[in-house]
Amino acid sequence: MEGTKELLQSLLDLGLIEVGENTEAFQGIVAAADDLAQRFLQSPSLSIASTLVALDKNAPVGEPSFKLAKEAATSHWPTFSNRFKDEPRQILRMILFAALDAASQTSAQVSAIIWLTSENTFPYLTLGKEGEIFRARLAVMAERAEAAALNRFLQVYNLTKGVFPSLKVPEINAQPVNPPSGYNDKLVRAVGPHPQGGDQNPQFPAQAGNVNWSQQFAPRMAAAIAELVNQGVEATTASGNAALKALSVEMGQYLSKFEEALKHVSTRDSVRVDAIWWSEALFSASLRRGYRELHSESAALAMACDLHQLVGVPAPVSVSYFLRETAVKALGTLGNTPLAIRLILENLKAHPEGVDALLPESLSTEGRLPLLDLVSLATKKPEAVEAVLRGHTGFDPKLKLTAAEFAAMCLRDFQARSLAHDTPESETK
Repeated sequence: MEGTKELLQSLLDLGLIEVGENTEAFQGIVAAADDLAQRFLQSPSLSIASTLVALDKNAPVGEPSFKLAKEAATSHWPTFSNRFKDEPRQILRMILFAALDAASQTSAQVSAIIWLTSENTFPYLTLGKEGEIFRARLAVMAERAEAAALNRFLQVYNLTKGVFPSLKVPEINAQPVNPPSGYNDKLVRAVGPHPQGGDQNPQFPAQAGNVNWSQQFAPRMAAAIAELVNQGVEATTASGNAALKALSVEMGQYLSKFEEALKHVSTRDSVRVDAIWWSEALFSASLRRGYRELHSESAALAMACDLHQLVGVPAPVSVSYFLRETAVKALGTLGNTPLAIRLILENLKAHPEGVDALLPESLSTEGRLPLLDLVSLATKKPEAVEAVLRGHTGFDPKLKLTAAEFAAMCLRDFQARSLAHDTPESETK
């Protein structure tokens, strides 16, 4: 892809890709990124860990995502492993990011997964020279993801602006009926006994006082006229039936689209009403408890899970702000009180309150982990929380988050996880 080459050339110009003047090596890296992009499109869940590793300059040797990038690079640059004595983490990160960027240009689904994952990580990491390039590319992914979310969440159907198929009313196309061959002879025979053959009127109208002529004329003329009329009716009926059949198809398509619009509007409005009710009730349908009955960390995670289930995917950015406001309303000052992420995880471990059942199945227990996998590992394993943080994230254990921020991060991870397990898109966006 031309975009992949352009991105990698920018990173090469910054000295972040060590290939020197080796053009073949650079082309191999470009091809590797394009191949890896196809892997992300086929298996969107791979893009979550790969995003975390691509953004983290401190990602350690042995990351599973590095293995993916190295396999792709070696297939197009056979001497790749010989060229580098140690694992070239920086080049592998650039390949991963270029592959993610290429995949995002083809799929709004992958764009959303990358952006949601990066938003939970990027603001808290220190990047080098690649920071500005990464930030610009991620902003484009965010716009693409938001456009898809708004299209789903806020789309307004307008009957006058081409959302519905145009209703075409077929015309009845009956052709003029021409008298059949020999029809004129029938009329002549109805008048009198000529020409020879057929059902002739035996009487001449010129005979004085011949009252029988009209009695002979009327049925013969009526039969002749009826034949021509019936022929016209038959042609008109056939044309009318075809037109009605075509109209039935048109109406079916139109009403189907209309029903789809009504369902969309009904579902959209129902989601809004349900979300407002949820925000006012401050009750967890998942835990069957009020959020104010829970510790703030448990409440934050539960709120993220409940709202995610209400709104579905993809949801616009405004939903995360709606969640944060609700968290502050439910938790009061605790909702806006910064707390070290290490303490947040330790509190969840000490007071699980049933929220562990809300966590999705872990994508992995190795390498860089998304937030919900981190929570699962930190709360269910005997290892110290700080060791888990240092081993599986680029976060400083002293990083402070409010409960409202933690809730928004959990929501983004729930969203990314759901999108990653959806059927991969077969069409470009």
